[in-house]
Amino acid sequence: MWIVPSARHALDHRLAELKTQGIQALGFALSETSPIAYQDEEGLGLVTSHYTAQILKTDNPLYTFSYSAYKLLLARQLQVTYVKAKNALEFAEKLNIKPQKCIHYTSNISENLWYENLQKKGHTVVYKQIYQTLFADNLPKDVKEALSEQKRCVILLFSKASAQRFIQLCQQEEIELNRHLYVCISQQVADVLGQQQVYVSENPSLKSMVERAKNVI
Repeated sequence: MWIVPSARHALDHRLAELKTQGIQALGFALSETSPIAYQDEEGLGLVTSHYTAQILKTDNPLYTFSYSAYKLLLARQLQVTYVKAKNALEFAEKLNIKPQKCIHYTSNISENLWYENLQKKGHTVVYKQIYQTLFADNLPKDVKEALSEQKRCVILLFSKASAQRFIQLCQQEEIELNRHLYVCISQQVADVLGQQQVYVSENPSLKSMVERAKNVI
């Protein structure tokens, strides 16, 4: 059984993409996101999530390492440049621009350790929250039952915060975590987990995560 804990706004898309690859996954909304009011300011915008790309309103030039966000921003006719990178840390290292004010459009649970890589290059980084994320309080019954059965599940994890919350919910239900296989979108996500069967996709995409899982199942 493949299990997809996901932000609600991305869940249907992820399940549909898995279905095209012949995978009937069990997904559930691990978090809910909602836009909040914000005051934009002039600078270079940094986008690190698909949801940001959905709701962002700005005239600033944008950079992103999320290919899905890049395609969406292009479709919305915003000025955007794609930087190929596996994660935010690598994105910051590869961002080849003159020192300036960079605005990270993000949520209340965003990681900011990668800001240091930009600051070392002389950039000023502004944290700009444009949406709120709230996590589920418990696991759905069907997910709990699937995880509690003897068969091993493949669990896809897309962020550090979601991985942390998923583990908390499983521990809350006293589910044995070590029996299952975890595939993470980045090493930063994998570092959250203490289980032995943890694998990282080669690229930060669902397709790459599936390929990684199939190689080790």
